[in-house]
Amino acid sequence: MKRNTRFAAMLAAGTSVALAVGGCAATGRPSAPGASTTTVEERGGIVRVDPTTGTWFILDTSAHHNEGLTGISCTGGTLIVSFTPLTEIITAFVDEDESYTAVYEGGASIGLSSFVITVRRGSTGAVVPCDATELRIHNSNFFVWVRGRVTE
Repeated sequence: MKRNTRFAAMLAAGTSVALAVGGCAATGRPSAPGASTTTVEERGGIVRVDPTTGTWFILDTSAHHNEGLTGISCTGGTLIVSFTPLTEIITAFVDEDESYTAVYEGGASIGLSSFVITVRRGSTGAVVPCDATELRIHNSNFFVWVRGRVTE
């Protein structure tokens, strides 16, 4: 049996792959011409604030890959992270790194194409605007991740 090295490399790199074999969708049932197909996909990555400028950005380096995050903004104290749209959300989370843990907590309302992140003080629960200077901790991150379905 010949091994498909391209497919193996994609899996090793953590690349999302949708499979369709012999005219069958992932369910194994034949696909009718023009019928929609549904795949499960993930979006995620690390968002960070520049401690000097206060500008939020999506970290995308060789060590930290951005998977489908398309934009970030901090407007009026609200942090919004956009991603390639999904048709349905299965599960999602926002997690703070060690620098923020116990001091700040990140939470979000999740839409089909964005996270609206709310940062709260761990001790009081008070909301901290995303443009607050107190969040400008060097190398501090929020990890955002969502898994959902895409119907085409």
